[in-house]
Formats: sequence, C-alpha cells, structure tokens
Amino acid sequence: MFLFLNLPWKAALDFTSALVAVGIVAIISRHVHTKSGRYFMLAVLGAGEFAAAVGMEVLVPTLAGKIFWGKMQYVGLALIIPAWFLFVAAYTRQPWMSRRVEISVWFIPMLTLLAVWTNQYHHLYWLNTWLLPYAETAVYEHGFFFWVFATYHYSLAVLGFLLAYWQTIKQPQLYRHLALAFTISAFPATLSNVLYLIDPYRYPLSVMVTVPILVSAPILAWAFFSRPVFALRPVAYHLFFRQNADAGLMVNADGFVVDANARWLELSGYALDEIVGKPVSILSSSPWDVVLQKIEQREYGRIENISIETGSGEPRFVAVQILPIYEESGQYIGVVITGRDITAEEEARRQIEIQSTALERNLRHVHLLYEVSQVAASQTEPDVLARAIGERVRQALEVQAVYVAFYEKEKGLITIPYWNLDGEATPGPTLRYGEGITSYVIRTRQPLIIDENFSQRGEQYNVVHIPPDKVAKTWAGVPIIVAGETIGVISIQDYEKEHAFTPRQIDILTTVAATLGVALANARLSAALQKELDEMERISRELARANERLQIQAVRDPLTNLFNRRYLSDRLEEVLAVHRHNRRTLCVVMLDIDHFKRFNDTYGHDIGDVLLKGLGEILLIHTRKTDIPCRYGGEEFLVVLSDVKAEQAVRIAEKWRSLFSQVVAPNVPPHENPTLSAGISMFPKHSEDGATLISMADQALYRAKQSGRDCVVVYERALPAPRLKTRPLADSDNPL
Repeated sequence: MFLFLNLPWKAALDFTSALVAVGIVAIISRHVHTKSGRYFMLAVLGAGEFAAAVGMEVLVPTLAGKIFWGKMQYVGLALIIPAWFLFVAAYTRQPWMSRRVEISVWFIPMLTLLAVWTNQYHHLYWLNTWLLPYAETAVYEHGFFFWVFATYHYSLAVLGFLLAYWQTIKQPQLYRHLALAFTISAFPATLSNVLYLIDPYRYPLSVMVTVPILVSAPILAWAFFSRPVFALRPVAYHLFFRQNADAGLMVNADGFVVDANARWLELSGYALDEIVGKPVSILSSSPWDVVLQKIEQREYGRIENISIETGSGEPRFVAVQILPIYEESGQYIGVVITGRDITAEEEARRQIEIQSTALERNLRHVHLLYEVSQVAASQTEPDVLARAIGERVRQALEVQAVYVAFYEKEKGLITIPYWNLDGEATPGPTLRYGEGITSYVIRTRQPLIIDENFSQRGEQYNVVHIPPDKVAKTWAGVPIIVAGETIGVISIQDYEKEHAFTPRQIDILTTVAATLGVALANARLSAALQKELDEMERISRELARANERLQIQAVRDPLTNLFNRRYLSDRLEEVLAVHRHNRRTLCVVMLDIDHFKRFNDTYGHDIGDVLLKGLGEILLIHTRKTDIPCRYGGEEFLVVLSDVKAEQAVRIAEKWRSLFSQVVAPNVPPHENPTLSAGISMFPKHSEDGATLISMADQALYRAKQSGRDCVVVYERALPAPRLKTRPLADSDNPL
C-alpha cells in the first residue's frame, strides 16, 4: 500500500484495477472445470492484464517504453471481448456453439497481436507514435488494421450484448438478474473504449481502463456472493414444463436444484428460494430417499409411487419419475423429476375394492359385472363398448336414463355414443368441454351425486337439459379413467323422484366405470400392438428385399451386371458334374477387349467403362439362361456355354465380336472402333477339369492376340479361326 501511495494516482488506479481483476479470477477459479467459467476467467484476466499494462505505460518515461507497454496492452485487449462473447454463448448454452466457432472467434485477435508486435516493419497498425508533455501515455496515429480490429471488436461486443439481452428477457426472473448483471458489468468497459477513441485527450486511457473495472467489480461481487452463479446456469429450460399440471423439478449435472414449477412447490411444501441453487440432498426425508438414491445411481425412467404430506398436512400419493436431459451433442446436463398426483386414482382403486366386496352379496349385480366383463373382453371399438355396457347398466340397475360420454381432449369435445331415456336409445349431442355437468366430473375426476334440488344446484354446474322439458330429480355420474387420464363419464338419472339411487347402485356404477376404463385401455393396447406387429411385418419384408439385393450384389459385377469370378468358381464344377454325368459337351469362351489400355489412356476411364458395359450388355442379351456369362477380371470376360460344341461356340463368339465392333464410344473416331478377341476350350475333349479348361481358353485367347487380334481361336487350332464378318448368321447356326 505504501508503494501505491508513492505512485502517480492514475497508475495506482490502474494497478488497483488489475488486482481487483485478479481477485475476481481467484474467486471463480473453482469453476474452471466449466467452459463458461474458463471463458469468464479469461475475459477478466485480460482486463486485469490490460489495466496493468496501461499502468506501466504511465510510469515509463521514454517513448520506446510506452510503445512496448502499449503493445502489451493488446494481449489483454485480444482476450477481453472474444472471451466475454464465448462466455455468454457457453453460459446460455447456444446450440450453434462448437469447437469450430470457438476457434474462428480468435482468428482476428491473433492477427491483431501479430500486426501490433511487427508494426515497425509494415506500419499497418500504427502509422506514427509520439509523446505529448501533458499526456501520461503515448499518442498513436492508427493505421488500416487498427480499424479492422476495432470493427471486429465492437461487432463482437454488440453481438454479445444482444445475446445476453435476449437471454435476459426470455429467462425467468432468477436467471434474468444474473444475465443482466453480466451485461451491465461488460458495458462500462466497451463504453470507455469508445470514448477513448473519440477523444483520447479528454478521456485518458488510464482512467478509461480503471473506471469500468471498479464499476463492474461490485456488480460481479453481487452476482457471485448473493447467487451461486455457475451452479445456476440455465439447463434446457424449454424442456421444463413450467405450466404443466404435473409437478416438475430440474437438477443440473452438478447436483444443484435449478428450478421447480408451482405444482412441485405445492406438493413438496418448499418455497422456490429455499431450494433453487441448493444441493438436491435438501430433499432428504423419508418419502424422498428412494428418489435421491435413483439420482445418485443414475437409474432413470422407472416410476416410483411415494406418499407425502402437503404443507396443510393432507396426505397425497405421487408417482415420481426421473428423466435424464442431454444436449444435442449428447452431453449429460441434468435430470428432470416429474411428479404426478395419483391420489384420486388410489382412492378410486380402494373404493373399487370395497365396492367389489359389497357387490358379491347381490347375484344380479354380480351377473351384471360378468356381462360387462364379457363385453369388455370381446369388443375393442369404444362406441360399441359404450352402447353394450350402457344398455346392460340400464337394465340391471332399473334406471330411467343412462348415458355414456367420451371426452376427446385434443378437440375439446364431449361425445355421447349411447344415451337412453325411457327405453329409447339414441346417440346424444356433441358438447364442448366446459358445457354441462359432465365436464365438471371430467375436470374433478371424482364421482358426483345430486339427489335433491337438482334444478337449483344444477345451475352451478352449467347443466344443459336434454330434452329441455325434462329435469332430473336424481343425477349420478362416475368418471371413466384410463391410465390416470379421465376420458369420459357414465351417468344414470331419475326424472321422477329424489334420492332414487341406493349406495349399492352407485358402487355398481363405479365398478362398471372402472371395468369400462380397463376395456378401453386394453383396446388402446390392442391397437398399439397391432400397429407394432404391422410395423414388424413391414420391416421383415424390407429386410427380405434387402437380403435379396445383397445376394444379387454378392454374385454380380456392379459395372456390367454380369456374374463375378466368385460366382463362376462356385458354379463351374457343379455344371461340369452335370455334363459329365449326362455325357454332354460345353465350351469355355475367354474374351478380351483389344488395346483396352490404349482406350483408357487415350480417351479416359469413362470410355473404358462404356466399352465394358457395352460388352456386358451384349453377353447378357445373347446368352441363354443355362449359360454363365461373367466378368473374369479387368477387360477379360468368360462365358460357359452349355451343350455347345467348339464349332457352335466359334459362331457364337464371332457374333459377339461382330456386335461389339458396332459399340459406339463417345469421342472415339469410327476407324478406331473397339475389337474383341476370344479363345475357346471344350469339355470333355480338351479337359474335364474346370481350372484347366479356363487355362486352355486363356491360351487360345493369347494365340488370338498373337494372330493379330479381332479373331476367335479354339485351343487345339494352330492358326486363328476364320473370321465370319461378312456372312450373316442363320437362325440354325445360333444355338442361343
């Protein structure tokens, strides 16, 4: 401190600012394992280095010293804004944030450092530098690259501010304060830099460095000490169902509670400020132990039913499920814990158990349940189920009216497929959700009985009277629940007397509703299974087709579609065995395109492919199903001709040669049309061994090449076979 008192006051402020920056870095160093923490530390470290370099420039008296420390300032300047921009992007978990983006952000700053430290050779950054008597830092005349860096610098700053502002307005209040704190803390540094560029004489550099850091420090101190900043990074907030009717709690990968919706707070009895930013272990109480254990062991997906007491002491049953959250890159970032209140379902289940025991006392009711179960087991169509079960309820309970209504949540409509009044069964009207007493039962998910003063009490339920001239004296309705979701109501009415239904009848109605719910659930399951079976059948067909294609590809040459050498090896001995057993002849024809390498070298491989495809097409068309045309390798082709003697094989090969001479290759002059040479061996005359026959055919082909090419030679012949170019083949000559 004594040393600082002996320094010029501007330099002392600069060094103080640098120490403040170092203190901030020390505070957040425990978050160096996070990407946002590392970039934030880098930005603050750059600001501290910049302030220290400015202070040194103030102290150094010579122009050369000031220029050196002016260059050192750019080490910090090159870090501040890029690191701050990347911090904002990482902190707000932008989906476009990638390693390539991170590297590209540093390209201009690195070029700037190179330009600054080599300025004496090119003067692209500073054109001139001088000292003024009243200025504590050097005065710089800026060059072209300075404005490149300044434009990039401020553009990146504006983008960072806009990104932080966007996150500020779209995040909840808890995160909004933090995003706003970071935005405000970065703004003074940018503003001071702009003022210095506008008038460096009025706004000296040392003051414009010190003030922003000293102003931003209290703001950052508030963010770090009042809120666990890096523990409260937003975690895929768009996945969090804040308005969901189910309870929801979000925990990040570090084990801190990030947020909770209103339903969770209601069920758990905690306040939001009591849990956000705290370790999830604060939920340690008997009902939550199993949930905490699942989080620690990373066992997700399974639903656990727990019993808790709300703040008012009311017991509730909650179905809790833990689901992991991953970024698009696959990185694990936390879990969301959902809790669905199943108290009503548990109560309904217990009521059904009690009512089932009571129903056993009445044979008629038992018979009704039997019939209902039979219908439920034999029918899967919802409307058919509604009509069948509704009619049996009307007869068994001897009521004047009964209806079965279904709720279509997606459309917000209530349909009544079965409605019977005084023995007349007709479909009921379609209502919008919210109209009538049925909507009330669906919403509350509880049975409702009105057995007196229905005309007055019905008004509070927005009853729609159908028909309008008949008003029920007694009305009872029970919700139909499938997998915890209310999908309809079954109701009975009496239009002549109040208190018309006994508790036993209501119990029966509740059991029938539960049975109908199970039947509808089975119908849904059956439809889903059928859909899955259809999908499996479709996949099986596709696999069969794919397997067939693979089998074809395994034995076919992809360019010519002829059989490949592997297929020839597998089939030749089988064919020879059949011919040997039946004492039949066959010929092996080896073909080769003359001067094929010259065509490739002169006109390119595309022309070579045209020739290969052309010959392949000729062999595919002008061979029989019993023959084996294959591409033997490169420009060599081999055909096994069944039941053919050497003389016939010669005529066939001559026909192939003639047809091949007519193949048109692009950009090839007519006088250089391709030609074909062939060699023939015969079974069993020349050999009974497949490999030997191929070798003999190859030797005959070699003799054809020696004889001037464009001809056909049989293995035993000493001279090339006569050419039959001028004589057209008669049908009797062609065994094909």
